[in-house]
Amino acid sequence: MRERLRAAGVDDCVVVNQEGIVLGRLRGTAWQADAGAPVWQVMRIGPSTVRPNVHLEELVEWMRHVALQSVLVTTSEGRLLGVVHRQEAEERLAHRQG
Repeated sequence: MRERLRAAGVDDCVVVNQEGIVLGRLRGTAWQADAGAPVWQVMRIGPSTVRPNVHLEELVEWMRHVALQSVLVTTSEGRLLGVVHRQEAEERLAHRQG
């Protein structure tokens, strides 16, 4: 898996189960772990998530406050809906206001 993700230029990977429920996230030093290690041993458990009803302005403010570059959007059951990248969200807000 590591080699396929690297080949695709991916350095951030969300780990989900068969139902799409977020289990963890692979990023940063996780990619430096032993290539034979199972994903569950190197993933970050309990990554930051938000619900889809959070307003973009509020989300960006919170992400700035806690220094997050991206956050997962999930249902209340933990099913992955997507990822919000702070830079893209800030650009969208600037475009709205400009």
